[in-house]
Amino acid sequence: MEKQMLKIAVLAMVAIGSISTIGCKKEDGVVTPVTLDETNRQLMDALFSVSNLDLTGYNDSEVYVMNSNDDLWQLVGDMNIIIPEVDFEKYSIVWGYVVLLDTSYELLSSELSVRDGKYIMNVHILSGQMGLQVIRNGVFWGVYPKIEEPISLDVSYIDISE
Repeated sequence: MEKQMLKIAVLAMVAIGSISTIGCKKEDGVVTPVTLDETNRQLMDALFSVSNLDLTGYNDSEVYVMNSNDDLWQLVGDMNIIIPEVDFEKYSIVWGYVVLLDTSYELLSSELSVRDGKYIMNVHILSGQMGLQVIRNGVFWGVYPKIEEPISLDVSYIDISE
């Protein structure tokens, strides 16, 4: 009986250790997004298309982490759109948007990184000479190994007008 209890305790510790290692490792550096199959990538592109999103209630200075289908449905709202398949036991969707001040601004890239044990979404905006005064939004998104912590936003502008 005592040996069985010891075996159960060891198995429980191994299981708990395995659970805690699922997800992003918090080492400094860039976090690699999950590669999606073509269908899911197209569905994600459609979901996060600026023309499809209702950004009411969302803030351009925040990064949002979706960890469940409920989070996904909250974003989808009344949109008539096919939902991508995401295994939220293993993965998180990280997304947000930035305001682009005129037509010369373009969302160049975004990458998730870890610095000093904290997640940071680095968004790079390409800016050229003054364009038409049309304020618009640039949406970024990615699917990453499970993240259950807040992510801060760091926006940098790359000036190509010189």
